[in-house]
Amino acid sequence: MSNAKKYILTSVTLGAIASSSALLIGLANLITKDQIKKNEAAQTRAGLAQIYGSNATYGDAVAINDKNYSHLICYYPASIDNDPVGNVFKASGKNEYGDITLLVGVSTNNEAGQIYLITNTQSYASTLVNNYVGPYNNGRVEFDDVSCGATHGAELVRDLVLEAVNWSIAQGGGN
Repeated sequence: MSNAKKYILTSVTLGAIASSSALLIGLANLITKDQIKKNEAAQTRAGLAQIYGSNATYGDAVAINDKNYSHLICYYPASIDNDPVGNVFKASGKNEYGDITLLVGVSTNNEAGQIYLITNTQSYASTLVNNYVGPYNNGRVEFDDVSCGATHGAELVRDLVLEAVNWSIAQGGGN
């Protein structure tokens, strides 16, 4: 009988620990989820300013609900002095090394432009930024040259950008 009592006490103790942990995780999510959304919105606004510069204006986000382009979230129509220059796409993907959410400008002639990383949880995040995204944005690296020390992350970025370009082409161009 003493063994049964020990097993029951152990089960109840472990159940209480698991319940308390679940409650704390739920509470932490409840407290932080709004702030996380605000931070991502701020990152998106900062990224939009980087894509076409401070002279650009952006329309409201237009959701993309196309199963053929599953990584695309939305796009923002962009213009400078009321002349359309293209769209800024928000895309998100993951691989075995982490998640990436980015913004990329796609011009009215369907050329990929500047890339801005909103979320980068890749194992080699700084290598990806320093050896691929930064040099690409500065014109020092070709878009398809993903050998950078964070090749899998660069391939994911490339694939997300290509999905945005291909969607733009399928829709008939920039705006």
